[in-house]
Amino acid sequence: MVWFAFCYAVPGRAPFYPLINGIFKRNIIVYNAVLSQFCTVSAENTPTLSINKASSSSFRGPCIINGWIKSVKHQSKHSFLHLEDGLSSRHLQVVVPACSRGNTSLYKFGAAVRVVGNLTDSPASGQSLEIQATEISLLGANDNENYPFSKKRYSADYARQHMHLRSKIPEFAAMLRLRNACRRAICNYFYRHDFVQIETPILTSNDCEGAGETFSLAMNKSGNPPYFGNTSDVKLTVSGQLHLETANSGISKVFTFGPTFRADHSVDRTHLAEFYMIEGEMSFVEQLEELLEFVEDFTKSIIATILENEQEDMAALLRASTSFEPTDLPRYLEKPFQRVTYTDAIKLLQSANQQFNAQPDFGNDLHKEHELYLLQAHDYLPVFVTNWPRSLKPFYMYTNDDGTAACMDLIVPGPGELVGGSLREHRYDELNKILSEKHMLEEYRWYLDIRKFGSAPHAGFGMGFERLLQFLFGVRQIRDTLPFPRYQNNCRL
Repeated sequence: MVWFAFCYAVPGRAPFYPLINGIFKRNIIVYNAVLSQFCTVSAENTPTLSINKASSSSFRGPCIINGWIKSVKHQSKHSFLHLEDGLSSRHLQVVVPACSRGNTSLYKFGAAVRVVGNLTDSPASGQSLEIQATEISLLGANDNENYPFSKKRYSADYARQHMHLRSKIPEFAAMLRLRNACRRAICNYFYRHDFVQIETPILTSNDCEGAGETFSLAMNKSGNPPYFGNTSDVKLTVSGQLHLETANSGISKVFTFGPTFRADHSVDRTHLAEFYMIEGEMSFVEQLEELLEFVEDFTKSIIATILENEQEDMAALLRASTSFEPTDLPRYLEKPFQRVTYTDAIKLLQSANQQFNAQPDFGNDLHKEHELYLLQAHDYLPVFVTNWPRSLKPFYMYTNDDGTAACMDLIVPGPGELVGGSLREHRYDELNKILSEKHMLEEYRWYLDIRKFGSAPHAGFGMGFERLLQFLFGVRQIRDTLPFPRYQNNCRL
């Protein structure tokens, strides 16, 4: 026989569990079941848990869970709710007795609720935990008649028409969590390797790439003096590299991670007008191979971190949507990234038993179809294409003895070009000559000036963050890697 003592709760402490005859000890499930039926759990001094924390810890007992209803089933004695809070792909079943649930018509798909109850092991199959609710509060009703999403799948194009609600779609919420995880992995890698983060400006007077694809600011009202004084042509930055190099002249390892803007008229699956760039600069680097090795290790470190920690969200992408394709990340870790010079790449393309729309001639840039063939020829492994013709690359790149630029592009499956980098031209006379020939000397005299005061050999790279996400997670359309994509003819919200 089992005797139950009177149950009560002491403020600031866990509820008192009854003493039970030692001969008839029960497991924790029985304790929790008894507690939920005979004791009222107060919200005061009760811990609030995320669903991820609740499902990954050994905690059992009174708690508060907040979330959105993803499914609901009402029976005569109980209601069963599945909650998600968006912090992970996990959900939690809530068992609500009839005496606690109130008006069941309010608890619909998408509604926001707060549940007070006891977290306990679940006797049901297919789940390890559940919360036995003693109190449930409706925090926000969902207008199901006008809600654009239900539990079925929707195309990415349709979801983009409702950008302000996309985070409610499980696969897009997973994409945003993966984006966050990648940002954390990137910054942690730099910090482990002694880099200092530098915040480069968004407003600038230079066009780093020299391609003229900048957004210029029109700020002056009639009759008012120029806002920035004599600096009349102010733009949104296309890259933080040149500013980063100024910091790198005194701090040997620096990086920046911020938004960049390009007035690109390409409306395809790999271009945006606003995107994030990961840029690093390193002093005392004299060989291009040193830069290649760093970028390869950097990229593989991100892959390894994601594979180790983010399997649930990666599975959620593939499970819930046709907008994502499986990727071969473990193989990219095991195999070395491939290397080919630009000259050899052109020869390889010219000897291909394939007709290209754009003829692969020496001195011309590579097109998407060329990148795809190079990947195919290298067993679909990431490929560094190095030492490009000087005429194809910006002024800041180091000039090799053979007249080529000491640079590289990293081409990967999915988006194609992912990284661009080079040795920087650290020699004053060489840079002065290039800037003079391009009639850019006055505009970039400050950049040339760095070469007069202890200029060391240095190198750097830039990686498009959204393209990295496309590569890692098989995202077909770059607009589905960030919450508010900006591209030509679109700047909604």
